[in-house]
Amino acid sequence: VSSDRKSKTSPVSVDGAIVVDWTPKLRAPRLLHDAGVPILAAGRQASDLVESTPTQTIWVNYAPLVSQIVSAAEKSGAKRFAMIAPDDSLRSDWAVSIVEGFNRAVEELGVPGYVVHIPVTASPAKIIETALSLCEAESPDCVIFGPQRFAGIAKLHLGWGVPGSRVPYLASCAGDPLSELSDDALTSISAAPWEFGERCGKSIVDILGGAEFPKMREHPAKIIWGEHWAQPRS
Repeated sequence: VSSDRKSKTSPVSVDGAIVVDWTPKLRAPRLLHDAGVPILAAGRQASDLVESTPTQTIWVNYAPLVSQIVSAAEKSGAKRFAMIAPDDSLRSDWAVSIVEGFNRAVEELGVPGYVVHIPVTASPAKIIETALSLCEAESPDCVIFGPQRFAGIAKLHLGWGVPGSRVPYLASCAGDPLSELSDDALTSISAAPWEFGERCGKSIVDILGGAEFPKMREHPAKIIWGEHWAQPRS
């Protein structure tokens, strides 16, 4: 949200800002915060890395969703689990929470679980190389991919994610609308990004208008289940 008025304390001309996946590497949010500009955080900061406090945060609680996916895969017949998660190039609450949810679920179920980390910007060749290396080392029958599109790439190039394949259970923690959410074989978390963005836009306008809300507001997300997964009863 911009303005023609230039703050005496800030080199930028904005009345309010929305920051997506606020990480310590982002310099602009700290400058805006120090200048007194209201900030809405889309996705909360990782708990161990909070440096500046946003005016309000709208976030998705990913950890229990990932735990549900692990549990459903185990009920479907999966016995060994793996996650390919973002590395420290994206140190956000989302990146931390999905690993926490995965580790908690495999521990509670008492099943093998392995986590490897690669950049969210990894090329398809790197994604395939990592997935194959993980498969050779640990033989998982369920692989949960953190970043968007990764599971779709594994399905397309390796044929995983369908009954009878080397890895029959594939899931995405950030379902891509084209390659993941629309694939009946894959299980994906959908944060309804259009609605999420619209809610954030309306909220920052309301904040600038003087409205008061709780500091933390949770945004609902849902799991789109693959057809051959044992889906939890609603």
